[in-house]
Amino acid sequence: MAKKSKKYEAEELQAAVETQPEPIPQMPEPEATVEQSDEPQNNGQFQPKPAFHLEHDGTQYKFTRFPLPKRAGKIEEGDIQVTIDGEEQPAWITASRGWAADDKTIEYIWFDLENAKGYITLDYGVSAQEFNGAEFTRGDGEANRKDPVRVPKDQTKEDNRKALAASTVAKKRAAKEEEPEEVDEENTEE
Repeated sequence: MAKKSKKYEAEELQAAVETQPEPIPQMPEPEATVEQSDEPQNNGQFQPKPAFHLEHDGTQYKFTRFPLPKRAGKIEEGDIQVTIDGEEQPAWITASRGWAADDKTIEYIWFDLENAKGYITLDYGVSAQEFNGAEFTRGDGEANRKDPVRVPKDQTKEDNRKALAASTVAKKRAAKEEEPEEVDEENTEE
C-alpha cells in the first residue's frame, strides 16, 4: 500500500509541475541613478540634467536624484503631503536610524516630481513630520545649504562600506573601459 501512495504523490507532483505557469522574469536593477537629458550633446554623449533645489521658509535643500524607496510603491498616498510650486504632492519619509550615531539621526523626504525622483536631507534631529503641509518652491542650481555629514554608529563598518563601494565602482569602470575595445575589434573585422 505504501507503493500506491508514493505513486499517487509522484503523479500529483508531475501534474502540478505541468500546470504551473512559467516564472515571470525579474525586472533588471536600474542602470543609473542620475537622470539624463533627452538630447545628446555634440559628441553624442548624454549629459546629466541640471541640478536644482527645493526651498522652504528661506532654506534651500539640495535635491538628490535617486530611485524612490520601496515604501513609495506600498504607500502611494505618501507619509506626508507637501506643496511644490502650488501643486500638492505625496512625499515619503526615511531615516538614518539603522546606521547613524544615536544623536546624529537624519531624516529624508522623498519626492516623485514630474521629471525627477529623489530626496532632500534634513538637519540632525529635525522630524520630517514637521514638513506635513509644507510649501516648497523649486529653484535652479545647487542649494546654498550643505547637507549634514554622515555620522555612523560604527566607524569600522562605515570604513568597510566605503572601501567596498570604491572597489565596486573601480570594477565597473574597468569593465566599462574594456567594453569599447571589444566593440571596436568587432567593428574592424566586418
